[in-house]
Amino acid sequence: MSADQPRLFDDLVNKPILPHSEQEWSRLEFHASEVFSPHSPVDDEALFAGRFDILSDMIDVVFQKGCHGIIYGERGVGKTSFANILRDQVFSRAETVKVIKRNCTSNHDYKLIWRHIFDDFQINGSESSQYIDDNTGAYEVFKVFDMMPLIHRPLIIIDEFDRIKDDATFIKMADTIKYLADYSSKATIIIVGVGDSVHDLFGGHSSIHRNIRQRKMPKMTKQELTDLIQKRLPILNMRISTNVERRIVDLSQGFPGYTHLLCQSAFRSAITRKDMEVTDFDLRRAISRSVELGEETVRDAYLKAVRSTKPNHQYKEALLAFALTITNDKGYFKAKDVKGPFSKITGKDMDIPNYARHLQEFQSGERGPVLLRDGKPKSYEYRFRDPLLRPFAILAGINDGLIQASELS
Repeated sequence: MSADQPRLFDDLVNKPILPHSEQEWSRLEFHASEVFSPHSPVDDEALFAGRFDILSDMIDVVFQKGCHGIIYGERGVGKTSFANILRDQVFSRAETVKVIKRNCTSNHDYKLIWRHIFDDFQINGSESSQYIDDNTGAYEVFKVFDMMPLIHRPLIIIDEFDRIKDDATFIKMADTIKYLADYSSKATIIIVGVGDSVHDLFGGHSSIHRNIRQRKMPKMTKQELTDLIQKRLPILNMRISTNVERRIVDLSQGFPGYTHLLCQSAFRSAITRKDMEVTDFDLRRAISRSVELGEETVRDAYLKAVRSTKPNHQYKEALLAFALTITNDKGYFKAKDVKGPFSKITGKDMDIPNYARHLQEFQSGERGPVLLRDGKPKSYEYRFRDPLLRPFAILAGINDGLIQASELS
């Protein structure tokens, strides 16, 4: 037996079995659309890679009396998925914990938040929301929890807290968390929202540090995104080439939504070809589809930024160069660091004067703003206003032929 024969035998044994009928192929395509879900939060613990250190931390918060939690971070890093797992997979198994998760909108204020939360609680046969009125504050919320049966340990998860527009609500909620902590209430509050810090999330009113466990939800690591893909392969009984998997992870830039979006299109492309392995061809089709199917607000922001009737405006090239520029831990880049990416994209030596106007215009309302500036003159730093626009600009650049996906590795 030659040296290649054992490997050939293993390949034949491990090769996925092809569906036999059009119905089976259609069913497989449906499953691919289901396990990769770019437009909805992941709420299955078995399909949610990473974040187990934060999960453990929040479990500790719930079972420590007088302790509360705040989870914050960039948009698109998986905070809502995490909150769903807490509700549906973790504390649903604890008989003494009653979990209520509510999402905020721009119309919510302090009163409406607590009315919606207390809709699910009963006190003496009546809805506890009846105790909430225009004069409700920290003490009244504490008393409602205090009247509840001792069998319940209420866990309140308030998601999308950053959408609150009412300044008084930030102050009242901070006061409520402090009051519940100071008086060792049996209730636990976990606030979830977009923000660079707790101070940012609470609209500048974040004086609640004592007895508060603060955790920033980071972008996912390359390994976590790889695990996200690998955990789904057995479900579909499909394979993906190592190079394609690595490029999808690189293109995602730590955002699981992009991994889901690219994988959903790539796996469906392979299934359409009646192939059980995802290849470079499928990735190319996935990139094109992802530009078409990306989140509407991100896609609209991109089009607004690059739209122009003038020749040689280079808005697409400039935005792509900014997206490819290496950033610091907080997502900021310096103007001088754009030289390399912009020169590579255009095939010419480019310096700050060649894209200074782009930096300026991308801060204006006419084109966004898509960039934010910080610092002082001669030492300004820039970052994308919406972090999700960075990977989208790269996908659009690849789709337009300005750069190859292989150049990103």
